[in-house]
Amino acid sequence: PKTRNSCYLNTRAELGVKQYFECIGSLGLDHYQFVVSKIDMVFPIVYGSMLFSLMANLVVGRLKHLPWRYALLVLPFATMGFDYWENTNTLALIEQYKNFATVDTIMVAKASKITQIKLFFVAISLLFGLYAVLGWLLHKLRNYGTAKNKL
Repeated sequence: PKTRNSCYLNTRAELGVKQYFECIGSLGLDHYQFVVSKIDMVFPIVYGSMLFSLMANLVVGRLKHLPWRYALLVLPFATMGFDYWENTNTLALIEQYKNFATVDTIMVAKASKITQIKLFFVAISLLFGLYAVLGWLLHKLRNYGTAKNKL
């Protein structure tokens, strides 16, 4: 019997996904399915809302000079969309394996691409979010210095 730590998911190869599903077994698949369907479906709402708030602050406050600034507000929603797509694809792979003891090569390839695109949007959204937070902190520090000098 394999230990849980010896199971490694290689999402870029059909064989890797099938071996992973075999390795974690029926109980592991049930747990994986629960986490993806219940927990991982809520997570994008949480991080998407936070990223949208940061991006809105950035768009309204710091990028007034850019005419395309409102397009940045699409980034958190695109990230959330790709995350949901990734989750539904994962659930479909789990169901397919449970019913037919196999996984579809095309679905595995699609899952890999979706994950790559999602990670790209996550990175871009986080960079702009970090920019917004740093801008806010610098603004507060400048105001603090100005207020201190008036005393």
